[in-house]
Amino acid sequence: RMVWGVAMGKSHVVYVPKPFGTKRDHSKPKLCLVSSIDESEISQALSCPEWDVRHVDGCGYRLLCIVDGCADVFVLTKSSCYKWDTCGAQAILKALGGNILRWDLLFEQDKKVPLIYNQSDNPSLEGARKWSNEGGIVGFVSADAVHSLYTKFRH
Repeated sequence: RMVWGVAMGKSHVVYVPKPFGTKRDHSKPKLCLVSSIDESEISQALSCPEWDVRHVDGCGYRLLCIVDGCADVFVLTKSSCYKWDTCGAQAILKALGGNILRWDLLFEQDKKVPLIYNQSDNPSLEGARKWSNEGGIVGFVSADAVHSLYTKFRH
């Protein structure tokens, strides 16, 4: 199965064939995918009828679940994934109208800052850590889902 997307300026082209999984039933609560290191914190913050939180392994897989419409958002609050884990998925999400934002800047400074790839988030780090997505990420297609998530975390 091949999935691809291009987002350059106002031009967005995407190819997402039928997903392997089942698309999310929108009459049910929004679904947030998390890693095991974030599961309890996120579950506690989103403990409400409109959100469901599930632990799923693999950054790339979680982002593909968002692309496929099987989940609404993917949250990782730690710097435990790298630029090479997110670059392809971000192009596809942007082509679909979504994005991947820095988690720390969204919630600490109220800034919607997309990931960038031509420079390190923290140049003082050494080796591969220099290319981690510092401060965590949130991936999404629908800005409404991110707004709902943001609102729950702010309260």
